[in-house]
Amino acid sequence: MKLLLLASVALLSFAFIFTPNRISTYHVDDITAVNWGSNPPAARTGAPGESTCTVCHAAEVMSSDGVVSFSMAGGPEYVPGEIYPITISTVGGPRNGFEMTILDEDNNRAGTFSAGDNSSVASSDGREYIRHENSTGITSWTFDWEAPAVASGPLTAYYIMNKSNNNGNSRGDEIFIGNELIPLTGTSSISAIEILDQSFDVHYVSKLNKLQVKYKINEPAHITINVQDLSGKIISSTNYGVMSAGEDQKQIAIDDNIDTGIYVVSIFIDNKVLNRKVFI
Repeated sequence: MKLLLLASVALLSFAFIFTPNRISTYHVDDITAVNWGSNPPAARTGAPGESTCTVCHAAEVMSSDGVVSFSMAGGPEYVPGEIYPITISTVGGPRNGFEMTILDEDNNRAGTFSAGDNSSVASSDGREYIRHENSTGITSWTFDWEAPAVASGPLTAYYIMNKSNNNGNSRGDEIFIGNELIPLTGTSSISAIEILDQSFDVHYVSKLNKLQVKYKINEPAHITINVQDLSGKIISSTNYGVMSAGEDQKQIAIDDNIDTGIYVVSIFIDNKVLNRKVFI
């Protein structure tokens, strides 16, 4: 009986390890990580109430600005019931993956995805996701999104891109997060992200060699401010924890040794990300 039980456990372990599209990384005593080369788990976009790819990948979350491109043919506004091709892409890299969802102002599913080449559709907790089905050597995915049948106000596309170094484990990858507003055509309503963006201001004070960052939030939120170069490399990352509602200003010291040039300053308000380019 004991031999039969051990054989069953071994067979189940073999089946888990060699499941197609899943690469397991080993430690001496157990499996330490699972890397999804295709069809990653849903609800990893960083949208409200969701986690990110860092659940499985040991990496920092950075702004997608300048690294990931989002485009919607016929957009950026939507007409109810119309179909729009969406392309998400990045530059180079041996292995890239993405996931996206589109939500309304109440954080509910908005519209329907149809997979294109190297992508697939998944659902979780009432939301729908488009994600990579193939990641090796792929830098761009195009798929269709059908807008909601009825006017649903301003919508937001939440997406995440994992630029993997393809080293066989979960370390050293780069995770880029972004969001794009998709307003209803013919309206002038302002979304929650636009309200946050209007109060976000960044200035470089050269005599102090510091960045002054101003923002305003209407409810308590977790705040992180990143400074990165145009390739996505992190220059500075400061986690302020949960901040109270209201206006605030932060000063960020800049390393004297960085090259003069244009940098991206990103504020993460929970998982919403806003960006400004600044010359330092």
